[in-house]
Amino acid sequence: MPRFRSTSCLLIFALAGVLTAQQRPRISQRVDETRLTRLGQTTHPLTRTGRDLGRAAADLPMERIQMQLTSSPEQQAALEQLLTDQHDAASPHFQEWLTPEQFGERFGPAQQDIDAVVAWLQGNGFRVDEIGRGRRTLEFSGTASQVERAFHTQMRQYEIAGERHLANATDLAIPEALAPVIGGVAGLHDFRHQPMHRVLGQAPAPATNLS
Repeated sequence: MPRFRSTSCLLIFALAGVLTAQQRPRISQRVDETRLTRLGQTTHPLTRTGRDLGRAAADLPMERIQMQLTSSPEQQAALEQLLTDQHDAASPHFQEWLTPEQFGERFGPAQQDIDAVVAWLQGNGFRVDEIGRGRRTLEFSGTASQVERAFHTQMRQYEIAGERHLANATDLAIPEALAPVIGGVAGLHDFRHQPMHRVLGQAPAPATNLS
């Protein structure tokens, strides 16, 4: 075989190895509901200051809950390098933008991992509504009781500044086996982001010379 053909084959195999490593499944254990891990900082701080009005109704609809999926450490390092290269005019990857599907193929969880998370959600009674094109988000819906059972928390109602709000009372917990690909869950509370400024008063109108 000519040397250049041998070199080309080695290059193809090397690239294939990189792609395989990027998509290597990270969920390698059986999902065991007795072995849990907590997702830190998944309780809204206002639940500590609001007046607790009690537990939410078990059949309360919980719509459009967002689950964040993570890249592996190797994928994250490659993503950070790509972001640097995309803004470096001297790089061959300068302004080499990716479609959501390309992003998902390179930096998202393997399909096997996504299937495992979807199966776990469906096994807890949730309806999976959408998987993000970039493989970094997963949207699902259910009821308050399903959220409580799956994530080992309570959905409670709170009164803050005269308004009623819904939120989970404790940090969420998930099976340890799923922790390598689940980064967090959003959409379980209805607190809105507060503006970083407030209006102190209206400035006086400029004086008008009537002479």
